[in-house]
Amino acid sequence: MFAAGIASGDLVYSVDGKAVNSADSLSAIISRHKVGDAVQVDIEQRKVRHTIPMTIRGRREMKVASYESLGLPVTPTIMEFRKSWLGSKR
Repeated sequence: MFAAGIASGDLVYSVDGKAVNSADSLSAIISRHKVGDAVQVDIEQRKVRHTIPMTIRGRREMKVASYESLGLPVTPTIMEFRKSWLGSKR
């Protein structure tokens, strides 16, 4: 949302006329749109309320890969860390 000029501390009231009541509701509204969709966002910035256009952008997805799958060596230190970390979840 930073590319649209929305920053931390700004209040988002609605997206395309749909009320935003929480961070979860904002995420739900945005997820109903496709990448490239243009939406109107009703916000308050520095005590001034106005509507700005915003284009939905894609999100880079994080991919998790093990050392083994990347062909990297698994050291005894890594093995010990895995054992302590995974063991703490049991």
